[in-house]
Amino acid sequence: MLLYMGFFSLSVLVVISAIYVQTSNVMRQELDMRVAVEAERMRSLYAARGADELRDEVLRSGDDPRASIYWLADNAGLKIAGNLDRIPSLTSSRSFEDNWVEFYFVDVGRQETIRGQFLDLSDDLSLFVGRDLAARDRLASSFIQSSFIALLLIVFLGCIGGIVVARNMQSRIGRINDAARGIMVGDFDQRIKVGTSDDEFDALARNLNSMLDRISELMSAMRDVSENIAHDLRTPLNRLGGRLDVINAQLTNNPSYRVTAETVDELRREVDNVLLTFSALLSLARIESGAAPLISEEVDIGQLISELSSLYEPLIEETGARISLSLPTDSLIIQASRPLLTQAFSNLIENACKYALTVHGCLNIRVWRDNAHVSLIIEDNGPGIREADFERVLRRFGRLDASRAKPGNGLGLPLVYAIILRHGGAMSLGKSKLGGLSVEMSLPVKALA
Repeated sequence: MLLYMGFFSLSVLVVISAIYVQTSNVMRQELDMRVAVEAERMRSLYAARGADELRDEVLRSGDDPRASIYWLADNAGLKIAGNLDRIPSLTSSRSFEDNWVEFYFVDVGRQETIRGQFLDLSDDLSLFVGRDLAARDRLASSFIQSSFIALLLIVFLGCIGGIVVARNMQSRIGRINDAARGIMVGDFDQRIKVGTSDDEFDALARNLNSMLDRISELMSAMRDVSENIAHDLRTPLNRLGGRLDVINAQLTNNPSYRVTAETVDELRREVDNVLLTFSALLSLARIESGAAPLISEEVDIGQLISELSSLYEPLIEETGARISLSLPTDSLIIQASRPLLTQAFSNLIENACKYALTVHGCLNIRVWRDNAHVSLIIEDNGPGIREADFERVLRRFGRLDASRAKPGNGLGLPLVYAIILRHGGAMSLGKSKLGGLSVEMSLPVKALA
C-alpha cells in the first residue's frame, strides 16, 4: 500500500512538473515573439524615417503601461528616450544568442526581471526592446502553489481511495481464502460467494465454484467407480477363491486327487472376466483422457459395417434372429481410427446379440451421409431401456441389473460413447421403431487428430 502510494505521488509530481515546464516554455516563447515583432517594427521605422521619428515613436509607445519596455541610447550609453531608466550592469544579467538578455534588478524592495533584445541601429544609436517578466513570475508562483495544494489533495484522496479498494480486495480475497481453507480440511461443500458487481473477482469466484463443482462430481464418480469395481469383482474373486479352497481341501484329504481340465478352464474364465473388466476400464480411461494418440486413417463406414455384419451373422442366425443393413451405394469415407470404430460397432452388435436378439429377433443397421457428417443407427426389437435410464447406462458400471447377477460389467456403452466423443462425434439413445433400443451416432468426415 505504501509503495503504491509513493509511486502514485511521484507520478503525479512528474506530471505536474512536466505541465509547469511546458507552460513556462510556451509563455516565454510568446513573450519572445512579441518582443521580436516589436523590435523589427522599430528597426523598420528607423530605416524608413530616421532617428527623430524613432525617438518620437519610443516616447509614444513607452507611455502605454501595457506596452513593451524601451531604452534608446547613443554610442556613449546616454539615454535618449524610453520608459527604462537604466540598464543594469552585466553582472546582474544573463546573455543569450542574437543579443537577447535578461536583466535582474531590485525596484522598490522587490526583484524585477526584464527580458529583451538589443538592436545596434547604427554606430551612434542602439535600442533595447523588452518585456517585464513579473506577470510570468507571478503566474509561475501561483501555479506552483496551486500544484502543491492539488498534489496534497490528490495524495489525500488517493490514500482514501486506496484504503477503500485495498479493504474491498482483502475482504473478497479473504472469502476465497476462507473457502479454500474449508475445502482443505474436508468441507467439499464450501463455495465462494459471488457478488453483484460482475467484475473480475466475481468471474474468478464463478470459475472457482464451477471448478469445485466439477471436482465434486469427479470425486463422486470416483467413489461410485470404486464401489462398483469392488462390487463387480467381489463375486468372481469369491468364486475363484472358493474353488481354490475346494481344490486345496481335495488335495489335502486325497493326495491322489487330480485337477481336471474343466476345472482349470472354469478358473481361467473367472480370471479372464476380472482381467477383461480391468482392460475395459483402462481402455475407457485412456480414450476419455486423450492419453492414447488417435491414429487416423481413411475408413469406409459402409464397408466396415458390412464386414462386421458378415462376422456376426452366424452368431445372430444361431439365435433365430436376422440382421438387416441399409447402406448407401457410394463410399462414406471419413478420417478416423479403424480399430476404435471397430471396437465400438462390435460392442453395440454384441450387446444386441446378448440382450435383445431372440427367436424372431431383428437387428437393423442404417448408414447415411448428412452434410459434413456420417450418421449411423443400430436398432433392435428387444426389451430396450427406459428413457429414465439412458443417462445412467452411459456412465461407468451403469448397469440396469441392480443385483449385478447377470453377466457383464457395465462398461460396453460407456466405452462406445467415449470412442464416438474422441472422434468429435455425437451419440444418443432412443426408443427404436422396432420396439427396442436405438443407438444413433454421428461422426464428422474429418475426425479430430
